[in-house]
Amino acid sequence: MVGRPPFFSGLILIDTWGEYWIEKNKVFSARETYGRILDTVQYLDIEQTFYHTLYKMPCHDLFKTYFQENLKVIESLPDLQQYLPPGSAVLVGGGSFGGCFHHNPLGVISLIKANYQVFTHPGIIMLDWESENTPTYAKHVEMIENDKIIKWRSNNLGIYRAARFINDGE
Repeated sequence: MVGRPPFFSGLILIDTWGEYWIEKNKVFSARETYGRILDTVQYLDIEQTFYHTLYKMPCHDLFKTYFQENLKVIESLPDLQQYLPPGSAVLVGGGSFGGCFHHNPLGVISLIKANYQVFTHPGIIMLDWESENTPTYAKHVEMIENDKIIKWRSNNLGIYRAARFINDGE
């Protein structure tokens, strides 16, 4: 018997920038990463999808096409709260894992402090864009499990839920 996929009120994609950025910076591995994100989320039950960046860079067309009118651009926590109240289950993806994923205004630290239920998955996170080589799935699992800021707990589907802060979220 196949169970129902996990339900998330929202998916937040952080810094999943477009082709102009990929070409200008020669970060061609981003395309593979974006495909992996879509391969992962297609099996999940996600009610709404959001894009967030601090850099005024557009979201990649791959996500715009896949999510169509369901992709909302948000700039702040109050923007998110117009769509999802605190307590909602939010899946966070994008990157970079050691930077904006944690620390930007809609990163996991802010979401936890605002009382959202925060989740992630190794298939939807990214490292910094310093390498042409896309990290392996095992590397992403290792990043989550060795996070220095948040203790994550995994379920049997490989989805990780933020359990608590390790370093007070700072």
